[in-house]
Amino acid sequence: DLLDVLLAGDFNPTLRADFPAAVRSALHGDARPILRLQERANFNDTDEEDDISAALFVTTVCEEGAFPWNRSDAPQVRADSAVRAARAIPRTQLGPFDARIALLSDVIPLCVAWPNASAAPVAPGPLPSVPTLVIDGDADLRTPVTDARAVALRIPGAQFLEVPFVGHSVIGADPTGCARAGVAAFFAGQAVQPCAAKAPQFPPTRIAPTRLSQVPG
Repeated sequence: DLLDVLLAGDFNPTLRADFPAAVRSALHGDARPILRLQERANFNDTDEEDDISAALFVTTVCEEGAFPWNRSDAPQVRADSAVRAARAIPRTQLGPFDARIALLSDVIPLCVAWPNASAAPVAPGPLPSVPTLVIDGDADLRTPVTDARAVALRIPGAQFLEVPFVGHSVIGADPTGCARAGVAAFFAGQAVQPCAAKAPQFPPTRIAPTRLSQVPG
C-alpha cells in the first residue's frame, strides 16, 4: 500500500509533498496522515482518463515485455521463476521494500498467466541516428531518469531534458512550461535548454500535529 501511494504521486504533486511528513508521522506512531494519503491515492485510481485502454496496455506489456520465464511455461512454472528472480535482486536496489513487494508491484501478477500468442520479441539492436529528444521528470517512478538517460545514450546525437520536481506524463504535468518549451525548441531545430526550476511548486508539508499544543497560534 505504501508503494501504491508513491506510484500515485507520479501524477499528483500534492501527494508527493505530503508523503515525507506522513511517513515520519507513521514512524512516530501516528498512522492517520498516511492513511489519508492512501484514501486520496485510491480516489485518484478511480478517476483515470477514458482514453487509456487497459486491454491494449496488458496486451502490449505481456506480449512484448521481458520476463524471467519461457513463453511456453505453464503459469505455476512462470510464478516459480519470477519468485527466484525477485529473490535474486540485490537488497540495495529495493530501498525500504523487499523482494515480495518487487514481485507483486510490477507486471508479474498481470502477465504470469497470459496466453502468449506471438513469438518472443527480437533482441533490440543499435538504434538509428535520428533527431531525438528524451524528456523525463526527475520525480518519475515509472520511468526513472536513470532509464531515460540510458535510452538517450543509445541514440547518436539525442538530446535529453530532465524536468525537476515533476513525475509521470511530464509534458502535461510540468507547471513551469519547460517541457513544452523543450519540445518547441526541438522541432524548431534548436538546442534544448535545461530547466531552471529551483524549488517544487508544492514543497514538503510539515508533520501533522497530534495535540493542540503543537498547533501554531
